Amino acid sequence: MTYRIQSPRRSAFTLVELLLATAIATMLLGGMLVVVAQLAKESLQLRETEVQPDRAAVENRFADLVRLALIRGRLLERGGPGDPAIRITGNGAIDLATGIATSQTSVVTYRLVQPAETTTPLLLREQILLGDPSKRVWRELVATGVQTFSLGQPPTTIMVRPAKGSMPIPAMVSLHIRHVDSDTGERMIVVR
Repeated sequence: MTYRIQSPRRSAFTLVELLLATAIATMLLGGMLVVVAQLAKESLQLRETEVQPDRAAVENRFADLVRLALIRGRLLERGGPGDPAIRITGNGAIDLATGIATSQTSVVTYRLVQPAETTTPLLLREQILLGDPSKRVWRELVATGVQTFSLGQPPTTIMVRPAKGSMPIPAMVSLHIRHVDSDTGERMIVVR
């Protein structure tokens, strides 16, 4: 008669295998921690060195937007004493999807707003397409930190009457922009 010796079945990992698996997992997690820490450090450095828009560039963009609206405008209105706004009715719309000027009839309003959650005033451009039945308003942030802005007329302004029955739009206007922390002089905008 022959007897077979059965080897005992292993139903668990040995202590050496568990220690080895723990060591490998620890090294992998340590490597991931180093990578994540490096990414966080680089992200913080990018935020700290992020270039703020140049004030002159922002003012130039604002002047270009106003020039476009005035060139294609038929009616220029200024807001009342409690409403620091400039409204220009005409064909100075900007396509919402592409950001390119279109010939759609619109009312473009530049207005200063003071949100409750911040102390910095915001200069917004609002556009309403007059042919759009929904009359939705598209708002765009033009600049921050603008305390006041106004359009004025130089002493020798030639008035241009672009369309029958519309109010005259000056051929040249001066744009005055005053920031919270400084006074930027006036900028001449040639309309026609």
